[in-house]
Amino acid sequence: MSQNERSLAHDVLWGAEAIANHLQQDVRKIYYLLERRHLRAKKIGKIWVGSKSGLAAQLTGAEPEPNGNTSAPEATAVAAPETAKRTKRVAKANG
Repeated sequence: MSQNERSLAHDVLWGAEAIANHLQQDVRKIYYLLERRHLRAKKIGKIWVGSKSGLAAQLTGAEPEPNGNTSAPEATAVAAPETAKRTKRVAKANG
């Protein structure tokens, strides 16, 4: 197995539970975000598959480097979908 294959195998997260563990979030929340395509992952059969570098890039706004590391000069906050919906409801009610 080459170095590139080893790093790719280390980068892949198989299943929503693995993604939830990596992001330190509740698995139900991860399913919610995956089903609504808020997280960068693909469904292969019945299994969600994501990558550590892809999720890190999405959540920090950084582009993944070829070696799997990410570099983000500035981290950007990503609002949870629930927060965005609540903000819209409050704005609608107030105005």
